[in-house]
Amino acid sequence: MSALTSNRNTRERDPRLRRYAILAGEIIYAGGLAALNGSTGKLEMASDKAGLIVVGRAEEYVDNTGDGLYATARTGCFLFANSTAHAITAANIGAACYVEDDNTVSSNAGTNSIIAGYVFDVDSSGVWVEIAPRVK
Repeated sequence: MSALTSNRNTRERDPRLRRYAILAGEIIYAGGLAALNGSTGKLEMASDKAGLIVVGRAEEYVDNTGDGLYATARTGCFLFANSTAHAITAANIGAACYVEDDNTVSSNAGTNSIIAGYVFDVDSSGVWVEIAPRVK
């Protein structure tokens, strides 16, 4: 390909919004933490399960019990529940927080240290978590 000599309509994709194939048998719930399974490369709901990589907030409900479906996840800053066992406080702002389940984040790394994102803020409603695209 050579350098441009006239205007070009360059195609664009929104890097905050991405579709992923869903793990067979998985149900995706809108609003929950969504993660890629490191061994299959497919989307599932986040948990403290080895090999998961949080990629964003699930944007829709999808029942993939029949397999072959896709779901969308969005990166950004979202409000999740704060752990009662290992609560996140203002002292954690800027630090990584960890997946307790698909709706709850914790200051404790749990068994598998699955990072949900970074603590943006904490208030009486929960924890604001910044989830950015993962760079290896």
